[in-house]
Amino acid sequence: MSKKKKGPWSTPVRSKFKTRANQLGLQVFRVMGFELKYRLRRLFLSPRSEKSNYTKDFERDGYIVIPDFLSPEDYARLKDHYYERLKDLEKPTNEGPKLVAPPLCDPKDGTVDPLIEELFVKNNTINEVVENASAHRQHLLPLIRMHHYWAEESDLGLRETARTDELHYDVPLRNFRAFFYLEDCDKSNAAFEFAPGTHKFNMKRLYMEYRDSIVQARARQGKPHVKVQPIQDNLLKLLDAKPIPLEAPGNSLIIFNTMGLHRRGRFSHAGTREALLLDFRFLDAPANYKAYGPPLKWF
Repeated sequence: MSKKKKGPWSTPVRSKFKTRANQLGLQVFRVMGFELKYRLRRLFLSPRSEKSNYTKDFERDGYIVIPDFLSPEDYARLKDHYYERLKDLEKPTNEGPKLVAPPLCDPKDGTVDPLIEELFVKNNTINEVVENASAHRQHLLPLIRMHHYWAEESDLGLRETARTDELHYDVPLRNFRAFFYLEDCDKSNAAFEFAPGTHKFNMKRLYMEYRDSIVQARARQGKPHVKVQPIQDNLLKLLDAKPIPLEAPGNSLIIFNTMGLHRRGRFSHAGTREALLLDFRFLDAPANYKAYGPPLKWF
């Protein structure tokens, strides 16, 4: 079988071009552009009325932990619903910690779980924090997944397949996700970890973006499916990044800025971590911009 010829814009060529572009400051200008758009949105969109101090804490640390998020009755309903859905899921057989994350609400195909919509999509506290921190209004359905994560004895000490147990950031702009713990979660059963303050826009962050963009572009030369690239140790020292496990009892909600450095925790013994993942990346989707109407759709 003959090998497929490489085109003039093949992956290695494209990666070399991106490496050179990032050396000239492409990523720095992109990040500054994202920050400019955020500040322009601030001029046009007034913050939602705040009924708590969550937004202030979120801006300072890059995350908040809200215990006793649901009423005892709603919490019990949600757990029954979650574990009923969990019975029918196929389990992966890969080595290392395993994850099953089927969607409960998905904007791509319009899937909406009525209970999840009631408890999370229409929740004023979540919408208040996310909209105030992003200067965006929500017009689309967030992606919400079950997050059944577990490790057996034979998995301990092995790396997680997608390498999300390495410190990383998702995107170089204000974007948000949330975990809802269905059961108690601590360092022993892979509590989510976040480095407070690393979400902030400053000169150190710009330098980190510059260095990391070159590293990532070089890593992708000839490797189109490279997943999470861990942040280099010298950049962690630059940001004074000290990740802490966000330990919390069941019925706790953690909202975090994915621009900050974070990672999935590691199991110290065989066990599970049961959670929901709420993803608000749609805030920067073109469809969400268009919902504002001119001129705001350009910001």
